[in-house]
Amino acid sequence: MGREGPSVQIGAGIASALGAGLDFRRPWRGNLIPVGAAAALSAAFNTPVSAVLFALEEIVGDMNASIIGSTVLASVAR
Repeated sequence: MGREGPSVQIGAGIASALGAGLDFRRPWRGNLIPVGAAAALSAAFNTPVSAVLFALEEIVGDMNASIIGSTVLASVAR
């Protein structure tokens, strides 16, 4: 994935670890992965809109995902 590869992996890993630490069930933990990836990309490259688009299109594969709100919030809040 180029330069953004490590950012995506670290952000997704942190989000998954937080979900495990908060005792989320596995489907909910899976929904945190694009949220963490979008937050990491937004922080690394200072591009919140493109981070959301990247996370939803490349990681989730669906632009009509039910997690768009949390992904946008994490990307903007970074």
